[in-house]
Amino acid sequence: MKNIISILLTLICGLFLIGCGPKTLSENYNEDVLREASQVIIDQLNNEEYNEIVDNAGETIKNDESAEVIENAYDSIKKSAGGFDSIDKMSFQEKNGYAVVVSIAKFEKRDVQFIFSFDKEIKLVEIFMK
Repeated sequence: MKNIISILLTLICGLFLIGCGPKTLSENYNEDVLREASQVIIDQLNNEEYNEIVDNAGETIKNDESAEVIENAYDSIKKSAGGFDSIDKMSFQEKNGYAVVVSIAKFEKRDVQFIFSFDKEIKLVEIFMK
């Protein structure tokens, strides 16, 4: 009887954890397109093309963040992390109707996490670096 109860509890806990995991992308988004858009933004950051990031972003970024804000944030990252090396991995999920891409990038001194949110037109609506 104890074995049955422990098996049932394990199954219930497993189902609970699966249900709480990240939401996958809906048919509104394509991982390959999001991967490419994220790579472009990281390349633009590394090439100091901050105005291009803002110009190609959605209205949220255009209204709330200037190229100077993005430049200052990325300069702070470069000071603590060193030079960019490569993108290690990317994960994709959907939250509140937006696609969220989390990229882990290798730098000389440490890894840096980039979080980009995109709307359905693949316009950047949020950028976060740490």
